[in-house]
Amino acid sequence: MVRKPLTGKQEDKYITEANIADFGIKCIKEYATEVNLDRAVPDIYDGFKPVQRRIIWAMSFQKRGELVKTARVGGDVVGKYHPHGDAGVAGSIETLVHQNTPLVQGTGNWGGLLDPCAAPRYTNCSLSNFGWDCLDPNYVAVIDLVPNYDGKDKEPVTLPVKLPVVLLNGSDGIGVGITTKLPTFTAESVVEVLTSMFQGKKINYEYLAKTLKPALLWGGALVNNAQNKQEWLNLMKTGRGRIEYFSPLEVDEKTRSIKISEWPPGLNPETFIKRVRAIPQCARAFNSKGSLTFTIEARRDCNGENFKTFVSKIEKLTHVRQSYRMNVTYRVANMKDGVTTFDTKFLSLGVGKLLVQWSKLRLSLEAKSLDYRIAKQQALVDRSKLLIFACNHLKTIFESLKQRDSQTYLVEHLKISEEQAKIILELKVRQLSRLDKEALEALLKEQIEVLNTLKGWLKNPKPKIIQDFKEALENVLKDRVIEGKRKTASYSVH
Repeated sequence: MVRKPLTGKQEDKYITEANIADFGIKCIKEYATEVNLDRAVPDIYDGFKPVQRRIIWAMSFQKRGELVKTARVGGDVVGKYHPHGDAGVAGSIETLVHQNTPLVQGTGNWGGLLDPCAAPRYTNCSLSNFGWDCLDPNYVAVIDLVPNYDGKDKEPVTLPVKLPVVLLNGSDGIGVGITTKLPTFTAESVVEVLTSMFQGKKINYEYLAKTLKPALLWGGALVNNAQNKQEWLNLMKTGRGRIEYFSPLEVDEKTRSIKISEWPPGLNPETFIKRVRAIPQCARAFNSKGSLTFTIEARRDCNGENFKTFVSKIEKLTHVRQSYRMNVTYRVANMKDGVTTFDTKFLSLGVGKLLVQWSKLRLSLEAKSLDYRIAKQQALVDRSKLLIFACNHLKTIFESLKQRDSQTYLVEHLKISEEQAKIILELKVRQLSRLDKEALEALLKEQIEVLNTLKGWLKNPKPKIIQDFKEALENVLKDRVIEGKRKTASYSVH
């Protein structure tokens, strides 16, 4: 049957007019929201992009210290939280392993600057000590959870990290109208600054520029000149700066050779060596198998000033200029029905303001956690008091067991609530008989001390948070030792 073409008023039922500009803007907004929120921009508090957060959340259900095949972890993440292909997830796990402050550790060949990472079926991984530190049950209990992509599971909006991962590991991302490039700082220097802030000391940008040290995974250092120092200061103030790094050279004029073993961010050894070999004065450039130390030899006729010129050219090649822009998002700023909306804020912040914002969020999380812990501890205290009360009225309790309505009997004779009577009656006769008043009183004393400590922290949480900083730093240092041993044992790249 051939359908007749629609004419006249019949067309109006199926055709609606739309402004192409409005339609385009709507589509761009939807696409921009997807890219910026789900791929490109890290969260201001936990410093993770969604796929990284989902990886750590999926690994939190494993046993601590248990090594699991990377392919299995990737399958869990893709199946439950991130249905965008296992190749991207595997790459994100590799990134988490190779960060300056790794949240994931493992065994097998994880590669390096020169070596590719082995396939996920050949490597094993688990959360690091610091990774587990970011999943403290006292904080996980109070974070916001939202439905996953199919509504069958829950995933966190942000993870309750104890240190600003956004500064410890940095981040790179290109979104729609937004770029993110966050530098990395050493955990020691970040903890020192945060401790000073929570102790109430006055912090200025000059102090931040002096105290915060760059964390460079493969070595290198900041260029020590006035311009670079000013750019570093600008990074603290505005989040923007063109930071120049360099790699120290070991120059031997007698043998006309240069050794380089440190590779600051942005300086790839293979690309660098190709450029060096293109210099006319270069005789050869090589490295021992599996090593990141390269030896560069000049030609025999390259002596005196010619050799100095040769060294100068190589020094220029080892300088790395990078533009940093802080772009972070409040993923919890605007949510509707458990979904982050397009109105979520994207802020370009300097390191100083970022630390202030992070500190406020850290205090808010601590208050929520302490409220939860106080309520939980108060329930334990009330239970112990009720059991001591039961010890003093065992005769009445045993008599109630003979009655048709034991609960009503206890309420009337002991003047307690129905809930309290229910708790007592849920105890077995053997448990009631073995109640030790002295032991219960000692336990109650300990529970009250814990409760008072928690209430004291709620009034002034800053000393407790400072202690959390120190403990988190200890875990970072433990991971650093383990990571060093693992790298040495699995492959020769340092």
